[in-house]
Amino acid sequence: MDMPHLIARLCYCLALILGMPPSCMVARGAPHIEEPSCGDGFDKGVARLLSQYGVPKTSTYFPPGEVSGQLDRYPSAVCPKRALSIAVGAILGSRDPEALARIGAEASPLACDAHCYFNRSSSLLGIVADENSRPENRLLPSSPGDESVRDHWMFFLSVPDLSEHGYWALVARDGSGVYVKSQN
Repeated sequence: MDMPHLIARLCYCLALILGMPPSCMVARGAPHIEEPSCGDGFDKGVARLLSQYGVPKTSTYFPPGEVSGQLDRYPSAVCPKRALSIAVGAILGSRDPEALARIGAEASPLACDAHCYFNRSSSLLGIVADENSRPENRLLPSSPGDESVRDHWMFFLSVPDLSEHGYWALVARDGSGVYVKSQN
């Protein structure tokens, strides 16, 4: 085993002994995230937002007209860019045991943390369409459960290099909160 892997394994073991999530051992400062402007077009802000979170290589799937269509169909106190910012922050920073940050830390104690996996072109982040959307927009799976696109901005994340799980970040359209879930 080479020295970097040995050090990473020791840090991982130390985190487990101390009862800390192993992802806390990664020396990464909190990103400075500017509040997204709700007045500009959604597409213009996605690349900038992902860059601010340190995951600019992530592939995205936001079909033309899907975001604006959902905004027209369902009233929302949270604008789409703000919802995406909340969702990405929740995926990367949640302490929920099902969240990507925790699963990534447990699945990969060595060379790459969840942030690293998220920041690959093989990872895909997109918006979940509903039954009122065009069929070609409905490529991403709906959240497993009773949640609806009517009540939530629903974002799906696939990180195939990390796990077979699908990850969803659901941001309540009424602004009441966000949660992250996963399912295999």
